[in-house]
Amino acid sequence: PVFCVYRRGLWLLDYNRDGRPERTIEFGEAGDRPCVGDFDGDGAYELGVYRRLDDQRVELKIRTVSAEGQVDESTRSLIVPKGELVVGDFDGGGRSDIGWVSTGQSGALEWQLDFNADGVWDQTYEFGFPSDVPLAGDWLDTGRDNVGVYRQNHSGRTASHWFFRS
Repeated sequence: PVFCVYRRGLWLLDYNRDGRPERTIEFGEAGDRPCVGDFDGDGAYELGVYRRLDDQRVELKIRTVSAEGQVDESTRSLIVPKGELVVGDFDGGGRSDIGWVSTGQSGALEWQLDFNADGVWDQTYEFGFPSDVPLAGDWLDTGRDNVGVYRQNHSGRTASHWFFRS
């Protein structure tokens, strides 16, 4: 695994985990939010950034590298409310899907997942509270990512909690 830091359009990659990056990639701009995923299904993770364009739209840029070393950048626009992007292989199809997490009308976190990159949400449900941090991962080691939330305890009386939806 590679340790990676994103800072103002620079990706610092530390392959041997000695605290010093062996490679720097320029991709993105100051203010962009980073994301990573296997967006093309080749078994390797690609770099991505997203930025809010206005109150209704977010732009997602993905950087892929072919087996021959050809670098390509694709851009996708999403019409979404204020919220956070989540990335995971939610349908077990072998490539990363995108999702959007925002506060729904009921006050809970609303998760919208797009399994086939067609811009249509294939699954929508509520899970978590607006103060939770949305997460995605293969918690059950099934080859399919599920969603989760991290809930920090601000009172100091009990531990913070992780909640997973399978």
